Amino acid sequence: MSQPSPKDLSFKGSSPGHPFRHSLILTLEYQACTALSLAWAQSYDTKDWDLLSTIVTPELHIDYRSVMGPTHIWPSMSAAAYVAMMSSPSALGNPLVATQHILGLSSFERTAEDEITGTLQARAHHLRFASDGCGDANGFGKGTGRKVLASATGHAMLKHFYKRTREGTWKLAGLQPTVLFDDGDLKALLTLKEEVSAGAVQP
Repeated sequence: MSQPSPKDLSFKGSSPGHPFRHSLILTLEYQACTALSLAWAQSYDTKDWDLLSTIVTPELHIDYRSVMGPTHIWPSMSAAAYVAMMSSPSALGNPLVATQHILGLSSFERTAEDEITGTLQARAHHLRFASDGCGDANGFGKGTGRKVLASATGHAMLKHFYKRTREGTWKLAGLQPTVLFDDGDLKALLTLKEEVSAGAVQP
């Protein structure tokens, strides 16, 4: 029996009788979506906001209610506003905050001809360093110390919404994390104020 060529391989992300003509998610589509999710995590963790701006659609559906509270949902947020929100000093733009977003097992479902929804396991670890001026090995910013003042880890199921543009490129069109449980207080970590010692940098 002949082996299928790579372009024939597909990931079935829908049940029989799916209403969309192309119910199968092709290998190249799967690769594009997983690459977007990886780039999303990388942009957060390396504070590469230029990267984040290149992988998203002009308008996004952002639902951070499970993480930030009941008012934090934006059905149509501009890409610029989303990047500005995440890169804010009160969020992940704080050089004293280091993160690692780890994505685990995933499943994908086509929800329209040019739309796919991914459901991923997610673990987001956050550290808040002291501003003791010693610097840290990862170079997140001047004034970042090695002393950890707070730690918080969120364990969640994460939905990523992907959309194919008119040019045929897949982009991230939104996200919706659902927190299963937290280890630590993320809100307290992001709003932490520390006493300023001699020579220290005020966060």
